[in-house]
Amino acid sequence: MRTGVLVCAALIFTGTLTGAADEPAKEWENLQGKWKVVVKDGKADYPWDYIAKNGWFVIAKEKATLVIREGKEELKLAEFAVKIDASKSPKVVTLTVEYIAPEGEKAKQKGKKLVGVYSIDGDTVRIMLGEEKNPPKSFPVKGDEGVTTLKREKKK
Repeated sequence: MRTGVLVCAALIFTGTLTGAADEPAKEWENLQGKWKVVVKDGKADYPWDYIAKNGWFVIAKEKATLVIREGKEELKLAEFAVKIDASKSPKVVTLTVEYIAPEGEKAKQKGKKLVGVYSIDGDTVRIMLGEEKNPPKSFPVKGDEGVTTLKREKKK
């Protein structure tokens, strides 16, 4: 009897750990893909208006790459290492700049961290970022000031 209880407890505990371990993988699976910038701050000012028309983010496990189309060329503008914590409410994201174009003065931003919150609802991601020392803890109660909205691009 005692052994049966221990086996049941071990199975429950193991199942719980496995389920918890699968959560980040599921979250990454939901985030992967090609995403268009739809809204930045509820309006489209430069450079977000240009990015919304000509660019997109590609999110793959632990990386986000900002790409724009210039004529027939696709140019990588920036690349970020991405860490997420989907166990928090709201969910937390940390982006670390790994590459930013053009090099030169902007290269000083390599290693810079942007921290914030995100939410994903189907094919829509909302993200709000701030400086590492003072990141946003939640989305605005009213309006979308500071929020960037991304829509998943459907595969053709």
